[in-house]
Amino acid sequence: MLNQPVTAPGCATSPATDTSEFLTEFGGRATGREPGPGRTSYGLSMGLAMAALTAGVATFVAKDSIAGPAVSVGTARGTALVVATVAVPVLLAAMWSTSRGSLRALVIWLGAAGYLLYNAVMFLFATPYNRFFLAYVAMFALALWSIGAVLTQTDVAGIARNVTGRLPAHGIAIYAWTVALLNALVWLRTIIPTITAENPGAFLLGSGFSTHPVYIQDLAIWIPLIVVSAAWLWRGLPWRCGCSKPWGSRSTSGSARRPTRPPTSPAPPCHPRSSPGPPSDSSRWDSRCGP
Repeated sequence: MLNQPVTAPGCATSPATDTSEFLTEFGGRATGREPGPGRTSYGLSMGLAMAALTAGVATFVAKDSIAGPAVSVGTARGTALVVATVAVPVLLAAMWSTSRGSLRALVIWLGAAGYLLYNAVMFLFATPYNRFFLAYVAMFALALWSIGAVLTQTDVAGIARNVTGRLPAHGIAIYAWTVALLNALVWLRTIIPTITAENPGAFLLGSGFSTHPVYIQDLAIWIPLIVVSAAWLWRGLPWRCGCSKPWGSRSTSGSARRPTRPPTSPAPPCHPRSSPGPPSDSSRWDSRCGP
């Protein structure tokens, strides 16, 4: 599914559309525009790995440092164990594989960082305050900034051109929408009856929570993100990226080939990293991405 380049709608093509050449640039082993994350992303994510490992090991080992209901302490220690033994190694392996040119590893990198961000929120708001609070804050901050750095430093349209038509985009989108809908219904099944209940917070008794951080972040962030991402996938967009070109648009369906360009009118990039200065009137571009 990552062999044959497909042009992202409305975005200019880059010189490296052949998969092998693209992967060489992606790994940072060739000159020119690199569509993969830069040093900032690697630095932040390495810091994230260290913070998450510290938070995970400390929370799991020093259980006497966490006071609170048994369910809160047990949940925190279980989460910490998975963070330290699964999430952090997966993050580091994905970063290493991405540096070697793997496109799939980049997606895993983002997934691991997202998992650590989610559980940093749980450490901060669903775990009784303890001496490891600053480690949780560092984990949260570094996860958030790592995801932002990876997304802004990656040429998403360039990666999309290496995804073939064999990708079952519609099937994946339907699956994602189904998961989002079912997840929302399960949470709302508990939340909606509290609107008219005499004691709305009764379902939190014994949990140690004053509110529910899972409901908050799922309904406010993660479920909407799944819905929007599935919509982009359905429409064939890496995400919406508007580009204005001084020459006509062209699609590259069929076999992989290097695009032909007018020698005096190069296509403006979809990513600001390759254009350090302000765009000229003849080659304007828009790097804003959104729904």
